[in-house]
Amino acid sequence: MPSILAMLAARLEDPQPMVRINSCWALGRFAPWVLAPGGAPAPPDSAALRILRALLARTREHNACVHYAACSGLSAFLEAVKGASAGERGWSDAEAALLAAEAPAVLAQLMACLPLYTRKCGVGG
Repeated sequence: MPSILAMLAARLEDPQPMVRINSCWALGRFAPWVLAPGGAPAPPDSAALRILRALLARTREHNACVHYAACSGLSAFLEAVKGASAGERGWSDAEAALLAAEAPAVLAQLMACLPLYTRKCGVGG
């Protein structure tokens, strides 16, 4: 699994938009398996945090389709986090605290990409 995740994360920088789209989608869908491997606490450089940061970076993508896929992948990732924090995956307190520490960065990134998103999708003003 680690080599697959590394390959997908590297493909987020691919020059072809379709490769970036599929990488965003796949990374978001792998989240349930990445978030709580064996119930051990997640280190600060965990795969879960690397995926979260990589998907967040793509939310400011200028290609509308990649941007949409990044938001979709991020949504799937955050839904998996929600399920994990609700006890479905047995998260440790250390894991929950580590991802909670990322919440300000997630919110800031989403606020920064909101004008781009609304402009591309015809939402808002």
